[in-house]
Amino acid sequence: MSTKIERNLTTEEFVKKVGNEARKVAAENDLFASVMIAQAILESGSGSSQLSQAPYYNLFGIKGEFEGQSVTFNTQEDDGTGNLYMIQSSFRQYPSFKESFQDYSDLLKGGVTWNEAIYQGTWKSVATTYQNATQSLTGVYASDTKYNEKLNQLIETYELTKYDFPEAEVIAEDGQFTQPLTTEEPITDTFGGEDNHRGVDFAAAEGTPIHAMSAGTIIFAQYHDSWGNYVAIQHSNGITSLYAHQSMISVSVGDIVTQGQVIGFVGSTGNSTGPHLHVEICQDSSLLPEKLVDPLIFLH
Repeated sequence: MSTKIERNLTTEEFVKKVGNEARKVAAENDLFASVMIAQAILESGSGSSQLSQAPYYNLFGIKGEFEGQSVTFNTQEDDGTGNLYMIQSSFRQYPSFKESFQDYSDLLKGGVTWNEAIYQGTWKSVATTYQNATQSLTGVYASDTKYNEKLNQLIETYELTKYDFPEAEVIAEDGQFTQPLTTEEPITDTFGGEDNHRGVDFAAAEGTPIHAMSAGTIIFAQYHDSWGNYVAIQHSNGITSLYAHQSMISVSVGDIVTQGQVIGFVGSTGNSTGPHLHVEICQDSSLLPEKLVDPLIFLH
């Protein structure tokens, strides 16, 4: 059984330092910033390794030369069975973190001379979830047999999925979203996971009022085979929130709602096994799976 990673200030500060650079590079290259940041944390010891500091700035332990620059360090390798051994290797040296992220993204997109598609499993358009991306790196990018487990724990512990969406960090920090239920209800299913769950489920009694998490315009208020009776609100920043399985909808398409306004009531319509509220947040109004973000980033 794996041990849960505890948050620490050193790693939090490191994430703040490199997060936006990772977000920008990842968005431009069809990659998960969350995975890149988690790898940088793991490979560099949250920026504490000598290789990751000035004047080397190598966050990912990429070997070889960068524009003719390299440095030699001792490094541990896994023989594939969990046993570690020490070798000397030459690593790329960069002018700054920016070049480190860009060079790493070039590697993931372009692969290596003998297999240009070796890292294709990390691309957003192929992997669809960060869990699939980290799995594809295990035994390929890193010899560590538990590489994906470690990356997934870092992503979850430090809520790195917010860096997979340009708006997520700003919106979450601004506190523009509030809880959709006035009482604290247990969460019965979270975002992602093995079943690629699209949102978060809150157990709640039939008829419990559902509140708009932020002001906006109603763009959907209808029935869907899976969501049942659902409402979707588009907010001024482009983000869309969705509220599914309602017993009754109390708003109509085109209505402008305020934060906290009742938009419907908890039910069990559509593909549901019992009364609960299913909430989704999408970075635009498409509601496409690849555009969804973990609602818990917004609901502190």
